[in-house]
Amino acid sequence: MRVFFDTSAFYALISKTDKFHKEAKGRYEEILSKNCILYTSNYVLLETIALVQYRLGKEILLKVIPPIVENFEIFWIDEKLHKQIWEVF
Repeated sequence: MRVFFDTSAFYALISKTDKFHKEAKGRYEEILSKNCILYTSNYVLLETIALVQYRLGKEILLKVIPPIVENFEIFWIDEKLHKQIWEVF
């Protein structure tokens, strides 16, 4: 199975005060145990980094993002792909 994470999923997983944290953590652990392929995009990753740094601080950002991200394949959205996505949209 393939799973795509967006910013809200990352934030719920990272922030212990997020109302979906427990559910997100449980599902993330379940997904990892099933050896699913995890995906995100560079856009989502940058948005998540900005959100976590703003709301939780740089120290938490540097502690939690690297170990999480190493489990993901990242779709790199360049200008060409960005334009193709907008055409479909």
